[in-house]
Amino acid sequence: MLETSDTSRYLGVSITDNLTWSRHTAITTGKVNRVLGFLRRNINDYSTKVKTISYTTMARPTMEHASAAWVPYLQKDISQPDIIQRRAARLCCGDYTNRTPGCVDNMLNVLNWESLETRKKNNRICLLHKINTGHVDITLDQFLQRSDPKTRGVQRFRHARADHPALYHSFFSCNS
Repeated sequence: MLETSDTSRYLGVSITDNLTWSRHTAITTGKVNRVLGFLRRNINDYSTKVKTISYTTMARPTMEHASAAWVPYLQKDISQPDIIQRRAARLCCGDYTNRTPGCVDNMLNVLNWESLETRKKNNRICLLHKINTGHVDITLDQFLQRSDPKTRGVQRFRHARADHPALYHSFFSCNS
């Protein structure tokens, strides 16, 4: 007899029965927090450049894995990756004592890091382009329809109305 499950992992992405991203966000941020703790314990005395390279090669890929596909829509799930990146900025700059407002924003500017939300948007646009040009084996017609060629919106897409918040905030509705 088969057992029912409320969560399933597929290609590193946690999919829940109610189609929210809270579980996946919690798992991902937990992994990245452990990596940041490892980096803090082992390379805390190294230069900012070494710490930045270590973060961008060990922690950030975990945070961005399949980021084009998972689109959290609850505020608590949206803010978690940003909190992690801010913690990583403190690690890379080696400044844990400064608590003045805007100090972490200054660190992010010094490190020249884009926000994770901006990086996710760029990843989604790249994936949509790859789907549109046939570089990814996903048929676009299943999810999106091209606008009427008689209008100026030839390169625009439209999607069917979604009746569930998880579908409304899915990959295709965010990019159309």
